[in-house]
Amino acid sequence: MDLKTDFCAVGNGTTNDALSCNNASSFINDRYGAVNLNIPSGTYLINIQDPNINFPANRILFDFIECTNLTITGATGSGGSPASIFKFADGQRYGCFDANPNQNPNPNPIVCSLSTYTANPGTLFNFYKCENIVLSNIEGDGNNSKMIFGGAIIMVLQMF
Repeated sequence: MDLKTDFCAVGNGTTNDALSCNNASSFINDRYGAVNLNIPSGTYLINIQDPNINFPANRILFDFIECTNLTITGATGSGGSPASIFKFADGQRYGCFDANPNQNPNPNPIVCSLSTYTANPGTLFNFYKCENIVLSNIEGDGNNSKMIFGGAIIMVLQMF
């Protein structure tokens, strides 16, 4: 299987490839693994906070559950470094804000509990109850210098 040809990812650094990655994950989960997934050379932009897409609530890009014999192989660049890069989009929010960014494009950072609006750019890979997994030549770029950091989350415990 190939992320570009089979799941329509673009890998040009500007097109949001989040749903293509999530569709590949669903396809592999439906078969309980037993797949070799090729990730061609490119920069795969990830923006699960994009209000124009309907991304699953768990915010996990590649979410593998109870799969076995799965190989995910990226391309190798010059000098042997990975040439398949997953990069979080500019402007991703992480932390607590006073409003949903879909409703307010410039929310203010606040200190909050988990019941108010919290944001995170998501998780790249999750393997739950999986066996015999090989992941190679993949680079993750959290793009921290272009992330918008909000306030802290405080945990409130009530004792009765």
